[in-house]
Amino acid sequence: MIRYVVVLRRRADLTREQFLHVWLTEHLPMARA
Repeated sequence: MIRYVVVLRRRADLTREQFLHVWLTEHLPMARA
């Protein structure tokens, strides 16, 4: 979860929805398809 917090801080400018969407697309490339 540490990585999650680090990424969250880096994307603090994004809303939770935007952050989750970006996080999912970065960790789950297949989600884009």
